Amino acid sequence: GTGVDTYADEFDPTVSGNGLVLVFGRAQPGGDPVHLFRATRATPSIPFADVEPLADTNDPSTMDDTTPFLREDGAKLYFASTRVASDGIDLYEAPSTDAGFGAPTPIDDVNTTFSELAPVVTPDDQTLYFGSDRSDGNARGGYDIWVATRISASAGFSQPVNVTELNSDAMELPTFVTADGCTLYFSSTRSGTLAAFVATKARPQQEP
Repeated sequence: GTGVDTYADEFDPTVSGNGLVLVFGRAQPGGDPVHLFRATRATPSIPFADVEPLADTNDPSTMDDTTPFLREDGAKLYFASTRVASDGIDLYEAPSTDAGFGAPTPIDDVNTTFSELAPVVTPDDQTLYFGSDRSDGNARGGYDIWVATRISASAGFSQPVNVTELNSDAMELPTFVTADGCTLYFSSTRSGTLAAFVATKARPQQEP
């Protein structure tokens, strides 16, 4: 936290695969508003510095730009925002620029009038996990983990599917997925307090 932490609240850190770029949420004391900040460093062995708000990505008129997730190569940022009030909180993506990250676009393939937040993606940008309180598609209740896939980083995402084997009637939100897509870390309140969990699946067999 050296060079990053302040009298305000800092949370939801996400780091590029090379360890040189950090994006996090910062809220003023009391909780609102929440916006995204970026810090950089020359090597992974020194503290982060040069902390700046993501001016081209944040919406200063909204209360929440939050739950950021950096793709492993650092070239794209995923996050959630309440900038469209009628849609609650939705998912957005923003490309990296020399100054940080650019103007975001909504991920319309997965956004609904319910809430979507806490996106995590595999490095190939083809699998997206996120949390949502939508009530359709075998929803278990509260916030569930959902997954959407696509055939390439430039294609649209499929219809999201509820990851029923991970969800309960409490809150579940994904936090990280490994590069092979076989291990997912997530948070849940199923035990009565917010706790960390990990789930694994078998690696798909390669075609002969």
